[in-house]
Order: sequence, then structure tokens, then C-alpha cells
Amino acid sequence: MRARGSVLPLAMLMLLAMGIIALSLSRQLKEEARGAGQLADAGLAFHLAELGLRGGEAAALRLDAELEGHAAPESWFTASCGREANPAGWRTGLCSLGLPVQARLAEGRQAVLHPCGAARQHIWQAAMAQGRCPKVMSGELAWANPHYVIELLVTAHRQDEATGRVYRITARGWGRQPESVATLQSVYWTPHGAAGRRLAWQTLPEY
Repeated sequence: MRARGSVLPLAMLMLLAMGIIALSLSRQLKEEARGAGQLADAGLAFHLAELGLRGGEAAALRLDAELEGHAAPESWFTASCGREANPAGWRTGLCSLGLPVQARLAEGRQAVLHPCGAARQHIWQAAMAQGRCPKVMSGELAWANPHYVIELLVTAHRQDEATGRVYRITARGWGRQPESVATLQSVYWTPHGAAGRRLAWQTLPEY
């Protein structure tokens, strides 16, 4: 009888131990899945930031062609990254030097690279309705389309017997969540009569 009486507590202890192990494994699997999801989201944000950077470089080439013949091309670039007097299509996203692209433009306004800021949008997902600010209407694949700004660094840079303007493009991409962010920056040369060239690029820390 004593042997029979000791079996029940032992079985209960074994069941308890198995339950603890199962719970621990479940938590570990959830943490691993969450970590994998965050890693994938970070990868998506970086990919979209690169798309935005390439979109900004392509825009810089178009902008460069439109700046030809203007007496003061620097006037298109302002501290607020916006100028109503600019031609249609270039009234936002052109920033003067000295403005940190992550900084707020003014008290109570969104950071310049935010979808509700003064940056230019690189269309990746159509119909994301991101004009409904200050609340961003996110898409199915990412929280927001990538955004970028363009700064004019040098008006006449000569290299390899060619001369052209040099721009700094800063682009930001998001994953599925707004906190999944990547920001890239390139220095882009647009020599006259030749294809544009990326001179340098870097990943910026998040603020």
C-alpha cells in the first residue's frame, strides 16, 4: 500500500515538470518567432530605404536637367525643404545644407523624412493614402512608402574630365511596423552629358 501511495505524488511531480518544460519551450518558440519577425522587418526596411535612395538619385538626375539655365539653382533648396515658387513637382523635398534630415522642421511639425513631413515619396505600394496626415494610413506590405530628400552639395564638381553637380540624397524605409526603420544616404554626382554616379553611401543611425 505504501508503494502505491507514493506513485501518485511522483506522477504528479512528473506531470508538473513536463508542464514546466512545455511552457518553457512554448515561450522560447514565441521569442524565436518574434525575433525572426523583427529581423525580417528590419530587412524589409533596409530594402525599401535602398529603393528610396535609388529613387532619389533618379530624381536628382531629372532635377539636374531642370536646373540647367537657372541663374540661382541654390534658391530651390530651403531650410523647410519646401518652396512654392519652385516648378511643379519640385516644391517639396529639396533641402538646404545645414539641416539635419532627422530634425524637426519647426515646433509641432513632423520630422522631414516622416511620411507627413516635407520629403518626397518613392511610390512602392500604390494607393496607400498617406496624404491623410498626421495619421499615416499604412499599406499591406509596409507601414509606409520610402521617402527621401535631396540636398545640393556642390554646383560644379570636376572629375575624369567631366563636370557636374553633386547632391546628397537621404532616404528612409519602414517595415511592417513604424519602429522598423532604416535610413541611408548617398553622395551622387551628375556629370553633364553622362550617367549619374554614386560617389559614396552610408547607413545613418536612428534618432
